[in-house]
Amino acid sequence: MAKTFYPQSIAGLTINTNEGENQLVFDIEPKIESDGSDGISNVKLFCFDISILFEGENHNMEFIFHDSRLFDGIDERQKTTMFKIIEDNTILTLTDDSDTEKLLGIKVDIGNK
Repeated sequence: MAKTFYPQSIAGLTINTNEGENQLVFDIEPKIESDGSDGISNVKLFCFDISILFEGENHNMEFIFHDSRLFDGIDERQKTTMFKIIEDNTILTLTDDSDTEKLLGIKVDIGNK
């Protein structure tokens, strides 16, 4: 999936057995060339989430969500590609345009104590 975003970059996974008494059987390290930048790191996170959603096993999750920080630092071309990947699967888009378009469908006043 990383090639969809960065066709000229080297990308892949390093998977090592995590031996010993721990909860993780494998250490998995995703890599996209030049992923030291925030934008590429965020694309890497997006690829991971989409892979788990579409190809994952042993889970009942049928959705993902991210706040706007996911898109921070990502080039506009990659943002466009992200939306093309999930566009047909979007069920609900939440906005602040009106109370009915918020998560609970109402305005919640949390208040400060």
